[in-house]
Formats: sequence, C-alpha cells, structure tokens
Amino acid sequence: MNKLLMTVEDEKAFFIDGKSIKSLKELVEELKIMNEDVFRRYVNDEKNDFANWIKYVFEEEEFARKIYATKDRKEIINILNNEVEMAEKQDKKVVDFEFSKTEGTSEAKKENIEMVEEKKVERLETNIAERVEQSEQSQENQETSENAVKRAITTENLPKTKKPIIYFIIGFLLGLFIGIGGFILYLYKFKGLKIF
Repeated sequence: MNKLLMTVEDEKAFFIDGKSIKSLKELVEELKIMNEDVFRRYVNDEKNDFANWIKYVFEEEEFARKIYATKDRKEIINILNNEVEMAEKQDKKVVDFEFSKTEGTSEAKKENIEMVEEKKVERLETNIAERVEQSEQSQENQETSENAVKRAITTENLPKTKKPIIYFIIGFLLGLFIGIGGFILYLYKFKGLKIF
C-alpha cells in the first residue's frame, strides 16, 4: 500500500481543535469545512504544520515541499486530492498486476513483470540523480562560503589605501610593546624596581 493512503497510529495523528486526523483523506475533508481563522493557525508566513506532518509522518519530503510552497487552503486541498488520486491509481496498478500474475498467461506475466521492473529502475535512477544533484549543490554552497571567508580574512581584498593603515597600526603596536618592555627592563636593572 502506498504511504500516502495509510492511516497512521494515534501517536502520529494530527490534531485540529481536538479532532484526530489519521490520513490524508481525513485531512482533505477537514480542510474543506475548516474556517480561515483555524486554517491560519496551522498555515501562515512562519509555518506550515500540514507540510511538516506529511514530511515527518508520511516521510514524503517532495510532496511536503509542494504543500509548503502555498499558503492557500483551496490550493492545498487540490494538491492533496491530486496526490491521493495518483497514489490510489498506483495502488490499483499494483493490485491489478498481482491479480494478473495469478490469472494471466505466462507471456502477459512476463510483460507485466518487465514493466514493473522498468518502473522500479526508473524510480531508482531518478532518486539517485536527485540525491547526486543535492549533494553537488551542497558541496558548491560549502565551497562558496569557504571561499568567501578566505577572501574576507585576507588583506589582498582590501583597497590599497587601507593596507598602509593596517601596517602602521601593527608597527605602532609592536613599537609600543617593545618600548614598554624596554622601560620596565630599565626600571628593573637600574632603578632596583622589583616586579616579581
């Protein structure tokens, strides 16, 4: 059974004003009758609790992104309905396939098995490609931020007028420390000052 069609356990249910929602179909029905004030408690500019529930309970991150992308109740209902319908169609195909395995001819069985295997391979290839792309983007972002930090801490990026100022300040501080050290040494050696 497709994850989007499942009914979750009580501890994973979504609660709306004390009412327990355990499936996406129940969520759609509740959204249809929900008033706008109640809806805004769960979906606003700062959060989308429905998208989070789908992401973490149903483990459907891509689907959750679709829900998170909108703040409109009717649009969320349409997205939910479309995804549930697609899941039901896929589930029906699996059931039909299982039936055909026991009822169909051996040639039809082979074709169905090949078709299912091809779809599995396609899904795996798509998932792998998406993960590789995400990994590459993550590496690019990390390299970009590392380069930005390196550029920020080098004096090479400073305008030429600021370099002499930095060198002057460093020289001044070094001279000051050397001067203070020399003065303390003078007091210690020639004036008998006991520091330690």
